Amino acid sequence: LDLMLAPASAAQAFTQARDAYVAMADGRANIATLYATREIDWLFPPQAPFTGNATQWQAARDAFEQQMRAALATAYTTDTIVQYDVSWTSQLPAGIGDLYELFGTVVPTDGTALDRGFTLSSPHVAIPPSGPGLLTFLFGVNDIRDTAALSLDLSFNATHIQHFLAPASETPPGEARPSIWLQLVNPYAKLPHLGPDGQATEIPLVFRQFPTPPTLVRQEALPGSGSGVSESDNPLIAAAAWHLNYVYQVPLTPHDQIVTAVTYNTDLTVSGAAQTRAAALRTGAPVTYSLFEALARFSATYPVIQPVLTDRASPNWAAAAAVFARLVTDVVTNTTWTPPGISARASGGLTRITDVYTVTDVADAVGDGRQITLAWDAQESSFPGAALSVEALDPQLVPYPNQVPGRTASAITDRYTPVPPLADDWIVHAVEVAALNVLAAENALAAVQVERNLIEMTDAGGTSWYVQGDYVYMTPIISATQPVTPFIDNATPIDVAALPNQGIGTGCPAEGPPGVTSLCQRLYTLIYDLIGNGGCLTDLLAAHARASTADSISRRVKMACSFQYPVASAGGITSANPVQPLMPVTLARSFLIDGSNPAQLSDLSSRYAAQVAAWAETNKVAFGSDGLAGAQFVFDVTLYAELSGLNTPLLRLRRLQLKTADVAP
Repeated sequence: LDLMLAPASAAQAFTQARDAYVAMADGRANIATLYATREIDWLFPPQAPFTGNATQWQAARDAFEQQMRAALATAYTTDTIVQYDVSWTSQLPAGIGDLYELFGTVVPTDGTALDRGFTLSSPHVAIPPSGPGLLTFLFGVNDIRDTAALSLDLSFNATHIQHFLAPASETPPGEARPSIWLQLVNPYAKLPHLGPDGQATEIPLVFRQFPTPPTLVRQEALPGSGSGVSESDNPLIAAAAWHLNYVYQVPLTPHDQIVTAVTYNTDLTVSGAAQTRAAALRTGAPVTYSLFEALARFSATYPVIQPVLTDRASPNWAAAAAVFARLVTDVVTNTTWTPPGISARASGGLTRITDVYTVTDVADAVGDGRQITLAWDAQESSFPGAALSVEALDPQLVPYPNQVPGRTASAITDRYTPVPPLADDWIVHAVEVAALNVLAAENALAAVQVERNLIEMTDAGGTSWYVQGDYVYMTPIISATQPVTPFIDNATPIDVAALPNQGIGTGCPAEGPPGVTSLCQRLYTLIYDLIGNGGCLTDLLAAHARASTADSISRRVKMACSFQYPVASAGGITSANPVQPLMPVTLARSFLIDGSNPAQLSDLSSRYAAQVAAWAETNKVAFGSDGLAGAQFVFDVTLYAELSGLNTPLLRLRRLQLKTADVAP
């Protein structure tokens, strides 16, 4: 029995309803008894202008009770109760009391018949002694699964006046008031319109069935910017680009929207979660547990407090009730089901961030096409330059042909035609987050959730009101067990001399002739562009300012240098592709460096330059115009993960080339 009752009377009403149901099965019950105690659960919160007052509540309950009689006999379900205040164009006669009401039908204003499957009940409009009246009718539709809301232009066709022969106060409870019916003859040249003229009645329809949880088919991290275009003029930033692809499937009705989120830089250390939880316990901050942990805590504690809870006279009853409430809250707000992005899931000072999006996939008004809309509230991505795209896939995970993408300020769209048509509303979407930078977003975890019946309506003042939570059904969040972490092994040649100049290192000598720079300065520019600026460090810290108080990011780096030169063929014949051996020069094993500290970058540059210069002097390698034609130093730099707490390689740049001719002697 679906009892929508106030908590204080729930137990008693449930017992009455159960007994009445059993009696009704024996043919001995007054059906009205079963539903007379039921309340109407308003769709919108009490502060919204769409919520009724006490008079409207009583009228809605009476209408609901009558409809329940039909429901028991025909298995028909009521979808929405619609109410309008009724005003009178002239003064009501004195002494009218509660003896009159209007009876009629709600009809389309243009006189056409309702669509097949639509039903409108016949409303009664009581004529009060003063003030407005109330028109209440019920709207139903057969295909509630496929219809989320309707806009109907409706009018009220009053056909009769019911004249009661006795006031309601003189009628015994449960008995019908005696009355006579007076039929109106051509009462209106124009039927009274429901609401302002020219304004349709918006009727939201709630689908009272829990949605099917989605399935995350795959998530993968791929090198390269994907379909995004890197706007940086720094080739090192372009070399560190990667993109996230993930695919999900779910049966989606018009009542549903998908909530999808991508969480970056998850702490993957074994001790990270335990350390954060221990710190929270020491400081008294709220602690959240996984679903398994919360259930285990409940199972272990409830047998201890259950005897106390059953004894209201116990002096420990209040404390046991508080413990019970906390255990239940831990289960409800567990980290397994809690939507991503809230503070309960943040991990200490980790620079972790979650971008949340909503996705709808609805049929076009004409034709067989559908449109996907992926929207965001504040920004497309927390990472500058990153871009999203979405496309529809068929059941074999192959994109439908002839898809038309689009973009607005707060959403991206994709129009497609499923061939063959969708079966049982099953949709498959592929989402891409392109042009991420592996130094700012080390890993990513996609999550998907379905939200049903999240209805929004706007009042006359422009305020938006959302349906109450009791009507909104949300599936658990579905995600992979682990985030994906890319490893980019980039062998594309990059000219170090062409990198953007980021200023002079404090430990480097002054600039040489135009176009010729010291080896120290070349290395300073390389290191600075890679880990100190250019969209990596500065943008990262700005994007995560609300999630972290850190003002620096240390990077673990490994840096090798080799010397490469062309070998002339026998007889002095010049070859278009000469042999170019690589000779090892120096290797700096992995070390930590603060990319936001120019002094550290300058110190590294001067030390490393001294090692390379010493090798060059020993091996008679000249710089500048006196150097060997085509000779160059090749740097091999590897950067490791730092934000996720793991010491794994993220980015390797194998061919950072610096010609000896571009280095000052």
